[in-house]
Order: sequence, then structure tokens, then C-alpha cells
Amino acid sequence: MVPQDAAEPRMAVPAPGWLLPVVAGARPVRFDSVEALEGVDQDIAIARADDWLRKHAPLSIEGDGGDATAYRVAAKVMDFGLSPDDTLDLMLGWWNDQCQPPWEDERLGVIVNNAAQYRHSPIGSSSADVEFDHVELATTSESEAVQNDDDMPVTSGNNPFEYQSAAEASAMALTQSAKPLIRGLLDQGAMSILFAPPGTGKTFVTIDLLYHIAAGKEWAGRKVTKGLAVHLAAEGGGGVRKRYKAYDVTYGCAEDLPLVLISVSADLRSNKVDCKRLIATIRAAEERFDQPCSILAIDTLSRVLAGGDENSSVDGGALVKNVDEVREALGAHIMLIHHTGKDASRGGRGWSGFKGAVDTEIEIKDGAIHVDKQRDSEKPKPIRFHLESVALGLDTDGNAVSSAIARVEASRDDDFADVLTPAQERMLAAFKSAAANKYGDRYRPGDDAFVLSSKEWDAKFDEVGSRLSPIGGRSRQTLDTHRLALLEKCLVKKIKRAQWVATQ
Repeated sequence: MVPQDAAEPRMAVPAPGWLLPVVAGARPVRFDSVEALEGVDQDIAIARADDWLRKHAPLSIEGDGGDATAYRVAAKVMDFGLSPDDTLDLMLGWWNDQCQPPWEDERLGVIVNNAAQYRHSPIGSSSADVEFDHVELATTSESEAVQNDDDMPVTSGNNPFEYQSAAEASAMALTQSAKPLIRGLLDQGAMSILFAPPGTGKTFVTIDLLYHIAAGKEWAGRKVTKGLAVHLAAEGGGGVRKRYKAYDVTYGCAEDLPLVLISVSADLRSNKVDCKRLIATIRAAEERFDQPCSILAIDTLSRVLAGGDENSSVDGGALVKNVDEVREALGAHIMLIHHTGKDASRGGRGWSGFKGAVDTEIEIKDGAIHVDKQRDSEKPKPIRFHLESVALGLDTDGNAVSSAIARVEASRDDDFADVLTPAQERMLAAFKSAAANKYGDRYRPGDDAFVLSSKEWDAKFDEVGSRLSPIGGRSRQTLDTHRLALLEKCLVKKIKRAQWVATQ
């Protein structure tokens, strides 16, 4: 960093002359005040800045542009809306501890002060809190309009922020409740997330939902509201077109079927232009088919994050904010297609705020569609489906081409619990076989006296599985997933840690 004479005491020094033109670029502009702009929520600004410092900020390394790095980091932290004093306090925490070597308080303070004085924009100017103009509520009659800073009329009649008494809200509960898109599953204008591990059919199920909405056909025995259905396939490639061909071969895709595919990579996290282009493209489709957009499926969430961190509240929050704006502009239901995390029991991977932002959470597992969250209504029972192969014809080289469609069945509450995947059937068979070997003729399913340990159960699964099919190796997580499925279907129960009995 900045060398000092060893014979003199160490003291704060100004940033070197080369630093300012490198990081500031042009002639510096000084502000009369270096306080943060009004309107910035300091608690939110500090939380966002701390998250950025811990997850994304470069560290200052002596001999590798350490001064310039510290300057840029300080400038970025102030972009969130922090004053120079708060910026210094925050940087002296976790971030400074990781620098090599850590900065002395006074020396880092000089760089923070320079970053504040030589800014080209006010502190906090990029904060979400100051992106929106201040609007005064009109106090005049509804017929009298006032002007805001953008010369847009604002009247008490068009102000969306109006209060209702509890009695008034109660009286409107049934007349203004959410309108169904797919009755009992998705509401018009709401937001949902559909997640599953790779290769389990989530895109096939998505296309099946979109096709039935576009065609106005019942889906899984449920009434559907017809409308334009849009599929933003950001990671499908050419293969997604084969899946649409499969639906054309099976059901027919008429010229006037309001189902459209947008196959392009998009940045809906940080690129407002992409958001506007998406809206404009859908508007053109609405005009062509003379149908308002009813649903937009974004496939997948990770692709439209465009390099953002799925675990970051900053990146995740930015995506949700932009997607919400798209939803408001279109008035359509937004469905985010997502992947399951490493621990399938914890749902979709990444930031927990994704789940909190949606009205409906759908999980695909065990050959069925499960609704894990339904904000304002009862969760439906699991809906079974299977993938059906469809021959598409021959390609230009004369090779046979095929794809598949999702065949979704109507939900049957009475027998779903008994439906097992092949792996779950082997898991249950392994339990009964191991218990019979251990207890002999005395064994009776459903009796808590006949306990089997997880270790005994797993050993028998390996033996039974190798006889029935070449399942290959297995992991502890795989076996625990099968075990949990049998537990949820009430076919086994846990007596205590790693101790199990069969219920029937």
C-alpha cells in the first residue's frame, strides 16, 4: 500500500495522486454535504451493504492495487445509501479483517473520505428507496388534479393507496376475492414457483399447463380460464421446440392457439431493458391473438438471474422486484420454474425469500405434482402424471425423432397414498424382507415390537435392489429420501432415532 518512512511515526496520509483519475475518471465534483440522500431506509441500506461486503466485495491486497480496491469498495458501499461514517464502521468489520493486511482505522478513514468527496453522484443515489419520485396525496376534490414533478396529474380519485375499515374490507371479501386461472391451483395475476430436480419433467408439466390454459381445456379435472400463455424458455435450447411439436402431434396447435414461445437468454435481475423488451414482445403477441396474457412461465429462475447469486437477498430481491413489475404491467400470472437444492426436503434452492414472494409453491416428485404452499386457500392433493413418448417424424438426415408430453391425471384422494415409485416399492419390500429375516414367523407388520434399524434396512435394500434391477450405487441421502416418502405415505413410522416399523 502507501509506503512510509520507517523513522517517522505511522499516520494517516491522503490517497495517492494516481488514484483519483483511475477511479474517478474525470474532474472531481465536490458536494457541500456528504450525508446520504433523504428517503433512504438506513436499516435496509446497511443490511444490503453488509451482504455485498461479505459475498461480493473484492478484498484489498497489499501490492495488488490495494488502495484502489479500498476506494472502489468504499464508493460502492456509499451507493447503497450509507454516510461516510457508517461506511467506515461497516468496512472496519468483517471486510477489513479479511484484507491482507488489514487497514489501520485512520488510513482507511482517509480513503473513505476521499471516496465521499470525489463522487460523481450523491450518496445513496442508486438506492432503491430513491428511485421513485415523491408524490403528495391530493387534498383537493377528485375533480381537481395537482401536478407532480413529472407533470403527471395526481388526484385523490386515482391514488391507489386508500384505506378501508375492517367492516368495508369484510363486506368485499367474497365479491373481490382472487379469480382462478386453474381452479384450486393458480389464481389470475398471482405468482407461483414450480421446482424439481433435473430430469423429473418440470418443463413437460409447465408446457402442459400452458397448453391447457391457451386452449381453455380442463386441466387435471379443473376448470381453466382461457388466455394467452407465454413460455420464456431461457435454458431450453432447440429441445424445447421438440416438446411443442409433441403437443402439436398429440392435440394439434392451430394457428390461432394463443400459446407462444420466447426462446432467449434474458437478464431480469439487473437489466431493465430486457424487462421492457419482454413486456413489449408479449404486448405484440396479445395484439396478434387478440387475447390478454394470462400466464408467463419463466424457465428457469437461475437463467434470468443472469449470473446473480441465488443465495443473495440482494440479487434475489432485485429479481423478484423486476418480475413483480412485469407482472403488474401485464396483469398476468407469473410462474417461476426452479431447481431443487441439494437437500430436497428443503424445497427450491437458494434465497428463502423466493418462497415468501410467491402465492403458490409447486413441487414435482415421485411422479406427482405436489402443492407445498397455497397462500389463501386449501392445498390440493397431489396430482399424478407420467411422461408419454411421442414420435415426431424424421429429421433432415432421415433419423427418427421423438419427444414426450405430460399426461396429467385427475387427482384421486382415496388411493394416492398407496401409489409408490419403483424405488419406493423396493425400499418397502426391503424393510419387510429384513424384518421377516430378523423376527421369523413371529413378524407382524403394524406391531411396534418388530423394530428395524436404518442400518439393517439399508443393507437389505442393497441386496433386494441388486436382484430386482441394476440400480447401481446408492447414497445415504437417496435412501433417506425414499424413507421419508414412505413415512409421508404412512407406510412406515419412526419409533425413535434410526428405529422403524412398518404400519401394514
